Amino acid sequence: MAAYTLGREPAPGDPPAPRADVRLPSPRTGMSLVHARLEWRKDLLWCQDAGSTNGTHADHVARHDWFTITSGMRLDLGDTSVLAMDWRLAELVEPLAWCLGLDAHDRVDRALTLLQKEGPLLLLGPRDSDQEWLARRIHAASPRRDQPFTAITHRLGKDAEAELDGAGFGTVFVDLAAAGKVTARFASKLFEGDGTVLARRPIVAAVDHATSHRAFYQLGQGHALELPGLTARHDEIVRLCDRLMREAGSAVRVRDLGEPWAARLASHPFATLGEVREAAERVRAWLETRNRSEGARRVGTSRQAFTKYLERLLGRDYFADQDEPQPRPGGGGGASRGGGSASDDGTTSDDRRRGGRR
Repeated sequence: MAAYTLGREPAPGDPPAPRADVRLPSPRTGMSLVHARLEWRKDLLWCQDAGSTNGTHADHVARHDWFTITSGMRLDLGDTSVLAMDWRLAELVEPLAWCLGLDAHDRVDRALTLLQKEGPLLLLGPRDSDQEWLARRIHAASPRRDQPFTAITHRLGKDAEAELDGAGFGTVFVDLAAAGKVTARFASKLFEGDGTVLARRPIVAAVDHATSHRAFYQLGQGHALELPGLTARHDEIVRLCDRLMREAGSAVRVRDLGEPWAARLASHPFATLGEVREAAERVRAWLETRNRSEGARRVGTSRQAFTKYLERLLGRDYFADQDEPQPRPGGGGGASRGGGSASDDGTTSDDRRRGGRR
């Protein structure tokens, strides 16, 4: 049986003992130096208050004797709160931070508590805020993960109810902006169940409560997870782009653009996470190749379109002092749509008419 104690980090002036095995920050030293005892008994984690000054609370209820900790339970240890997570909830921390805010720890914790309930879910927020991406990850970390995930991101037709039949006991994601008019029969079938458990889990994306209520009166505000727009997250733009580059296995980062270009990217008025994904992909293609023809080939566009996109993002003067190396053999040195034919040194006919390489 594994056993250990939980308490706060020592503060100046504390006595030399006792000390907990696991120590957590306590902003106002409201957590005791040794606050609680934890024990693994078979597959269950048990907890007991260790005679602390301010007590141990589980889901806002004071606990004195031993009790079992369950996933999603909130433990208040003096002025420090801890959310208990099994592997399923732990898998959702990063996706939720991506959609809610990289430093929005309280909002992520509240979302995890909501998702623990396994009920219907409403994702409120601007379109193209990675709602389907998040819904897929919620499904993958749910008890229904072995059942189908069905995404309805098109206008509902006559076969809409048949799509629900094909979903089995899995998860159904409905993007109301794309689905259009929802019939009463479709809504009733989506939320059918035995009174306690739904046959399938609905996850609905809508821009506001009014839109969701018109389609599905079954969705109350208690089932909602609000995804903020990027206007409230502009200080995270560089970190979001860097995260995407890191996940792609790239060694480049936004800082490699240099100043003031990185600052210009950070101040660009992105509206959605989808726009950030596009920007990170194109900036990465440029930083990895330092050649517009090769970068354009990587993202599947023309040199001209690639250049115009980066100039809108970083400023029209960005390429004025950029040296472009020769593209690798076979690496996109052919003709570029709308941008003139490319020579072996990476310049185009348009470039040469303007006096050589830009």
